[in-house]
Amino acid sequence: MDAVLIPINSPLRAAEPRVAVLAAGYLSYDKYHPEWGQRSANSTATLIQVAGRTIVVDPGMDDAVLLAGLHAAAVAPEAVDTVFITHTHGDHYRSAHLLPNARLLCSGPEQNAWRARGAPDKELLGRMVPTLTGIAPGVRMVLTPGHTPGSATLLVAQAGQLIAVVGDAVDSLDFFMRREPSHNAADPAAERRNFQLFASIADVIVPGHGRPFRLEHGAPAAEL
Repeated sequence: MDAVLIPINSPLRAAEPRVAVLAAGYLSYDKYHPEWGQRSANSTATLIQVAGRTIVVDPGMDDAVLLAGLHAAAVAPEAVDTVFITHTHGDHYRSAHLLPNARLLCSGPEQNAWRARGAPDKELLGRMVPTLTGIAPGVRMVLTPGHTPGSATLLVAQAGQLIAVVGDAVDSLDFFMRREPSHNAADPAAERRNFQLFASIADVIVPGHGRPFRLEHGAPAAEL
């Protein structure tokens, strides 16, 4: 498996973030895992490297897939200093245990919502650090609730383009094209508003369960 570098249209300066998709996520509605209490799924895992920082967004829940993606990107698990979790569904965070030196970040509203509903992974919850907007140079968080009450997106400024790493605010290219909220969205109307936001600001979307895709004039142009 090769990590998918986000293509750029102009030279990347040394101070700008480098973004790669370590593993494209998936949703499978034909298999049910009672032990997980959900359909078979694994999130897209994204690597951001900037200013000496190594960040993984949504490490997923398939340990072998995450390790293979890191290996393809020539990044040791111990080198990851930050994990950002877009929202606290298990298919997006459970492989975080493979990254022993990483600080775990999420939005404050998401941490509060997770605690209120009785987080199953209390040790992980205890390590979570609620964050504001600034994550790293060229990387900032925006709240995009809808899928969960505190779902968040990372916006990455890279070589004149804006990459939106959105978690399940957009499940995949197909969902974006249909403007279809996630099937388990807490607030479908809010999730539809997120589609409008991303169409107006993003050049590339990294969805929660699929390959990244480019936008042109707010419409999907090509899967990467």
